Amino acid sequence: MGEKTNLKQAARDLVLAFVPRQIATIDDYHVFIVLFEGTFPWHDHEHDEFFMVLEGELRIEFKGGLKATTLGPMDCLRIESGTVHQTVAPRRARALVFERQDVTQETLKDR
Repeated sequence: MGEKTNLKQAARDLVLAFVPRQIATIDDYHVFIVLFEGTFPWHDHEHDEFFMVLEGELRIEFKGGLKATTLGPMDCLRIESGTVHQTVAPRRARALVFERQDVTQETLKDR
């Protein structure tokens, strides 16, 4: 049995952009709460990634002719493995991010 997490409190506790706080593990995936502000560089992953915005707006841009999308509160999006993308948040946004356990900042592929 895991620990209870209050997402509002966890979101308020975030002070540094792009520094994920792990709140759970589900099978092979970590669940993070992340503060987004500004632009995170282009990259892709070897496995799918999932975003669910809690507060603010998060724009996800794609290379390869795919249309960018903007997520607002309670919007979610799965990004398929190998899809080159970047996140853009002109103002602070907070989101849940689901990533495979073997993904680290060092394993992200810059594009």
